[in-house]
Amino acid sequence: MKALSDKSILYVEDDNIVAIETEEALRDLGFGQVFSAQTLTRALELVSRFSFDFAMLDYDLGNGERSTLVGLELEQRGVPTVFLSGYHKSELEAAVQRFEFLEKPVLLTCVRRKITDLLRITSTEIQQARKEKRAPKDPQFLSTSKGRS
Repeated sequence: MKALSDKSILYVEDDNIVAIETEEALRDLGFGQVFSAQTLTRALELVSRFSFDFAMLDYDLGNGERSTLVGLELEQRGVPTVFLSGYHKSELEAAVQRFEFLEKPVLLTCVRRKITDLLRITSTEIQQARKEKRAPKDPQFLSTSKGRS
């Protein structure tokens, strides 16, 4: 099994501030590569060019765009994927219902737990990856954004 520091993640989020905070938190958790996209077009381009070990997708990307197609493509490739949204899961379209889900604002401990569960890694491996990167203590929330997305 690859160490967390050898794993890559695709993170899709349309809000610049939330994206920057979360990318930093994902690096602090120990991911070796964090790829990010703010639009559906960019996310699909990254999926076509790279392989990922894990993905976190904001459901609503603004301007009527949804990240559903990205999730479905990653599912076909066997990539563990979590959708994030300020909406309750039951409010999302049917195609997204079968995916793992976290409601915003997201606690970093919840993200860590999903990563651990879906990638079957131990908290010791996460701590080791963080030490290798000399990561600072993590904030409680990934985002303070109050908007729904």
